[in-house]
Amino acid sequence: MTRSVCFRSTLLAFAAISFLAVPAAAALVSPSKANGTFIAGSGIPADNFTSVTANTGDTVALKGRLRDTGQPLSQSGNVYYVPTGLAADNVNPAWSFDYQFTPEDGAADPNFFSLTDYWLTLEVDFDPTPGSASFKTVAGPVSGLAPNFYANPGSGAWSNDVTPWVVSDSANLGFASWFLALPIGPTGYDPEVVGEYEIRLTVSELTFFGIIPVRGADIAATNIFVQTVPEPATAAMAGVAVIGLLAARRRRA
Repeated sequence: MTRSVCFRSTLLAFAAISFLAVPAAAALVSPSKANGTFIAGSGIPADNFTSVTANTGDTVALKGRLRDTGQPLSQSGNVYYVPTGLAADNVNPAWSFDYQFTPEDGAADPNFFSLTDYWLTLEVDFDPTPGSASFKTVAGPVSGLAPNFYANPGSGAWSNDVTPWVVSDSANLGFASWFLALPIGPTGYDPEVVGEYEIRLTVSELTFFGIIPVRGADIAATNIFVQTVPEPATAAMAGVAVIGLLAARRRRA
């Protein structure tokens, strides 16, 4: 795919602030990583991502996981099972999600002042009700200024030397910054609630309306569902309680 890289100095602030589905078959992959770990953070395993690759070679990938271990409790296709409650720090939710966009081989490598050829959209559902969704959206042009933009440092540094750069990061639904995501307002997220959350990641072509960057045709998209379940100890206690009730009923009978 050949697309021109367009530089607009007046858009740098917009690009930095703006960026925090196409149906396709999903697959589990291991995205490009540095020093044996997923580059979104130290120690995060680079496996079991749900990924979609367009015929251009552009790839989007998502993964739901425990914040402390880097892996979900279990997984079925693009459904990731995680516990409710807080992580070991007693501050952040027990689970996070990782996302990564990997461009086609040979994609233009932006410098400090330029945008790439891409527009990225991250949509996160904050409604725990299964089958229902309330999405917050963070979207914008991919820029070399983005804090989650990583250029390939050279041969042997990543698992795939031909990948020019990636956009890669981790997030959780407890971040206060979600208040500013569209639609602006509180999320109502409660880490103790059992439920299901959908997360979507879409990469599109970057086009311009005059000098304003806008989302063009979608290239590739993927989605995952994160299902929160009670912590094992809580679930075990609930199971014991149910067994006790059944036994009491049998005695009464």
